[in-house]
Amino acid sequence: MNRRFSFGILASVIALMGAMVFSACGHDDIYSESNVERMTNATYAAAFEKAFGKVGSNVDWGFSTKSKIRTRAVGDYASAKGAIAANVTFPTDCDAGNFLKDVPEGAIKLPADGRGPGSYYIDGTTTKVSTWAGASKIYVKGSVDLSAGDTDAAAPKFAPDYRSEIYLLEGATLK
Repeated sequence: MNRRFSFGILASVIALMGAMVFSACGHDDIYSESNVERMTNATYAAAFEKAFGKVGSNVDWGFSTKSKIRTRAVGDYASAKGAIAANVTFPTDCDAGNFLKDVPEGAIKLPADGRGPGSYYIDGTTTKVSTWAGASKIYVKGSVDLSAGDTDAAAPKFAPDYRSEIYLLEGATLK
């Protein structure tokens, strides 16, 4: 055999072995999107159940593949027509004993221009929620709907400080 033929066979064998080595690592058994979703649902459900009681069997927490992501964009896309709405159903069989019956003593109505840290309540007459510079406790009393016309991402109607805690009173709704 001549050198050129031997080199060709050797190169072919090396290429074939390299292809086998790389293709053997091509299957990933560890990561599975469905496993991540199942683990996320279980973690969220356990935390919710600890805080509010038994969870309905039809709750998917908005992590299913059917749900859509909703974000607030600043700029041209903030008021885009046909925006995707979240498809999350709140459970109907939560233990009502975990909800407060009335606004705690010392909480004041949140002023229209907003406030810093404190203890506030909002109700059906509230048109905007804005707290800044620290954690606040916000109690929702009755039916509060801030969703209508909330298209300005730079100045949203619902903008509590990220450290705020929000509590729904018995029978309260917040949109």
